[in-house]
Amino acid sequence: MELHRYRFRSVWDFARPPDEVFAVLRVVDDWPLWWPGVRRPRRIDEQSGAFLLRSLLPFDLDLTITGAFEDRESRVLRGVVGGDLEGTSGWSVCPYKTGSRAVLEQDMVARKALIRRLEVPFRPLFRANHYLLTYRGHRGLRAWLDGGQEIRPSGTRPG
Repeated sequence: MELHRYRFRSVWDFARPPDEVFAVLRVVDDWPLWWPGVRRPRRIDEQSGAFLLRSLLPFDLDLTITGAFEDRESRVLRGVVGGDLEGTSGWSVCPYKTGSRAVLEQDMVARKALIRRLEVPFRPLFRANHYLLTYRGHRGLRAWLDGGQEIRPSGTRPG
């Protein structure tokens, strides 16, 4: 294992059709509307954007996604991540039982100096922080798809 590398695989199941889930995931600019922790998205160009991430720990991760790849027929999204984390991140959405399953796969290297300095003693805490961020995203997207969440202005956090 490389010291600063993180590999994550998050599996989110929904009672909604795969095309509906994919349609929401592909609009990264709207993620802050349903995903607590995703803040201040800004479009750079047609295939690039930036945003901040924050979960429980008291610091933000400043990220960019470039070279976005989208295959609507296969319901796959992939991008190259830069900034405080560098690597790849992507979604795939497929039918599962009577609904769908969205899988988020990430392979990242920490570039933020704070994370690199505290890597050894706090690695389990960093992983737990990521788990909480994705858990809240899954819960938020489920509520969004079910129509149970009010639309929030882009980049704001729930009160």
